[in-house]
Amino acid sequence: MFEDIKWFGNGSKNFLSALNNWGRNNGEAFFPARHDKTIVRHSSGEKTSEWFQRIVDDQFNGDPGACKIDTAIAAICRISWQNKIVSELSLQTLVAKGGDIEDLYLGEDIEHDYFRLDIDPFISGKMFKEPYPHVHFRGKGGPRYPVNGLCDGNPLVGFVDFIYRNYKFETWLEWARFVWNRNAQEAGGPNDYFENAARAFESNQIKMIEGPYKNTIVRLKAYLSQERLRMSEIRMNNERIRLFSYISLE
Repeated sequence: MFEDIKWFGNGSKNFLSALNNWGRNNGEAFFPARHDKTIVRHSSGEKTSEWFQRIVDDQFNGDPGACKIDTAIAAICRISWQNKIVSELSLQTLVAKGGDIEDLYLGEDIEHDYFRLDIDPFISGKMFKEPYPHVHFRGKGGPRYPVNGLCDGNPLVGFVDFIYRNYKFETWLEWARFVWNRNAQEAGGPNDYFENAARAFESNQIKMIEGPYKNTIVRLKAYLSQERLRMSEIRMNNERIRLFSYISLE
């Protein structure tokens, strides 16, 4: 089912393939391997580098490379679904800045960012404090940021897209360019609209973005959304997203 899909990279393909439902209506999946969700949870007050060392040694045979989806990006994930709708999800992502994942595991003092994407069907929290789904930027507790704007179907795909756009932009841009060119050619031949729009963003040409390149950007977003949706059949509970959102999404 994945033969002609364009991925962000081989690591993202391996990650999303491991967490795919592969036609199953109900099930669960893990990355990089089955693990105890209580052990891999980032504890309150625990340093992120120490957390990563602990879970790699305890759950993944001391191999930090097992968790990699890119040289500087590691992920630990469990997802379950019913009728192809996400029922529970915990995705912890660690991004090394100025080094790689092995450096963090070895205790190198390098800058890094941590995220946890959460969907818990049994916790509502105080009114509107726990959007569905939400992201933590530290091990435990708030603030929790809503991520309904990050995904148009599968939250894992949307979040991987978010990570690549922010930390591996050139890789993401090459993916977007490929998807644009393939779809533009099918619609009537390749053109340079993508490059013009990309340069307009890069040089802060707001009037050009809102003017002559507007239709190109709308088309591009539609093409990219279609490609993301092809990466997984698992979807979100949109009714719950709307109900738990503090901002009306009607």
